[in-house]
Amino acid sequence: MVNRKVVIWIVCAVILAVAAWVFLLPSEEKRVKRQFSRLCAEVGKAPNEGMLETALRLRRAEALFAPSCLVEIGEQWIDGATDAASLVAQGFQARMQFASMTLGFSDFKIAFPKDDQASCEVIAKLVGVATSGGNVDEAREMVWELRKLDGSWRFSAVRQVQVVRR
Repeated sequence: MVNRKVVIWIVCAVILAVAAWVFLLPSEEKRVKRQFSRLCAEVGKAPNEGMLETALRLRRAEALFAPSCLVEIGEQWIDGATDAASLVAQGFQARMQFASMTLGFSDFKIAFPKDDQASCEVIAKLVGVATSGGNVDEAREMVWELRKLDGSWRFSAVRQVQVVRR
């Protein structure tokens, strides 16, 4: 009788462990979306942000990108192949033109052409107040490419999708 109870408890424990494994561990799609959330957190700027906070954000943002990146967004000052440090530095120079800003992504369409590659079609929305006082509210359709490096997803390319208007 004791052996039967032990076996039942072991089976229940195994079932609970498998259920926890399936439901609690994030899928690859969730891990990719988490990288976009991290990018939004690092790129955003509060009105009273100091230089130390900016430097920390710069360092954390650089870790989100692959060592070599490709940018095709129709802006000459940033388009082309570059390394992560240069890309983030250029992005943060552009960020200095804002007193405050937020970046958000929506309408995710994620595909995995290979196990270590992801392609994400998203709508990127930038809202902010320029240091000159003007308001900025832009939305663009973009395709981001990510590669899995050292077990984590990193941005490797970004391309703006040209939307045809009638």
